[in-house]
Amino acid sequence: MRRTVQTGRGRDRVWRRLGAVAGGVALAAGVFAVIPTGQASAAGVSIKQSVAVPAYFGPGSAWTQLSSAASRAGLAVANPSNGAGSSKDSGYASAIQTTHGAGTKVLGYVDTGYLGTSPNNRKVPGTGSTNLNDWITYAEQGVDAWYSFYGGSGLDGIFFDDVLGDCGPSASSTTWVDAYKTLQSYVKTKHAGAMVVDNPGGWVAQCYTQAADTLITYEGSYSDYASATLPDWEAAADPKKVWHLVYGTSQSQMQAAITLSKQRNAGYVYVTNDVLDNPWDTLPSYWSAEVTAASAGTSTTTGKVGPVKSGIAGYCLDVPGNSGSNSAKVSVAVCNSSAEQQWTTGTDGTLKINNKCLDVRYNATANGSMIDIYDCNGQSNQKWNVVGSTLVGAGSGRCLDDPQFFTDGHQLEIYDCNGGNNQKWTLP
Repeated sequence: MRRTVQTGRGRDRVWRRLGAVAGGVALAAGVFAVIPTGQASAAGVSIKQSVAVPAYFGPGSAWTQLSSAASRAGLAVANPSNGAGSSKDSGYASAIQTTHGAGTKVLGYVDTGYLGTSPNNRKVPGTGSTNLNDWITYAEQGVDAWYSFYGGSGLDGIFFDDVLGDCGPSASSTTWVDAYKTLQSYVKTKHAGAMVVDNPGGWVAQCYTQAADTLITYEGSYSDYASATLPDWEAAADPKKVWHLVYGTSQSQMQAAITLSKQRNAGYVYVTNDVLDNPWDTLPSYWSAEVTAASAGTSTTTGKVGPVKSGIAGYCLDVPGNSGSNSAKVSVAVCNSSAEQQWTTGTDGTLKINNKCLDVRYNATANGSMIDIYDCNGQSNQKWNVVGSTLVGAGSGRCLDDPQFFTDGHQLEIYDCNGGNNQKWTLP
């Protein structure tokens, strides 16, 4: 199994066909699991989210954990050898049968090689061809192998990797998406109810929503996630069309990443502290907490008026001098019941004072971005989700933070959520 970083049509592509070998035996590489969870809420809109795990480890304790009653997987994508391999693997057959029997859908991995297009110019294995039709034939043969070896074990569909994101080579062309529609139809001939997942790993045109049940539209680091460019169609799509994969996420950042994925309408998500070159070969150290975070709903603010109290006892959210000017700073001060501490918590996720909204200046998303008040404009930098006792920015996924703890008058900012008292707030 290769460990590579590939570049696909302007986007860095990672985790392609990663694997592990122990004692000379190839482990069950490339397994993805989705944990069914509860209702989420972003700016007042509820979605049902599931944790989706690229589990690049062999059947064993992790598979047992993923299929247990407490954290049963909803979906697993298996990849023993860059696909089904050349023969049936009895260990895999048993794992698929057991997992499927527990109520988890199992999909088989098939590479599509970007259909041989430039700049990758991937060649069909064993032929040297970059022809689109040859890649379709190769992918169909991969589908055949999966159903031949594991159809009787409960295989539920196919996961197509290295998928293109544009409909075709020109603005008016649908050549590429038509190829993936052909592959989707081919899978359905094997199993009418089969699930099909396409993985472009980044931006993908809306035409692909007709070529797969689910699309991976983000695959990258936490540091890039807040500023990532996602497809415009994603926000209004069925959440189960959208899957995000986020690696390099510390335990203190995990909650913010989960919250941001909900705000972005991702029905499937996976967050891990693991890093390149293979971020998917372990479960994250905070696995149980992640499942809990994904299953917990976020909520927007409540429509009441009063002080917003800091986690530092005796301090409140404050606009010095009760300013009503755009870009006036927001700080903390000793709670005093004055007008400069009377906030209105809007049902649309806003916090208002003096007819202005609590605002992340310049719509910034980075750690340390300053907090002020500004004319309400409906943008995500003025919307806040209540997650536990924190206020998480809808646009940044970072927490409202008092960097100087209880120093009066110091301007607030956003920062990675870390559970500190300087990030805890009690609304009216």
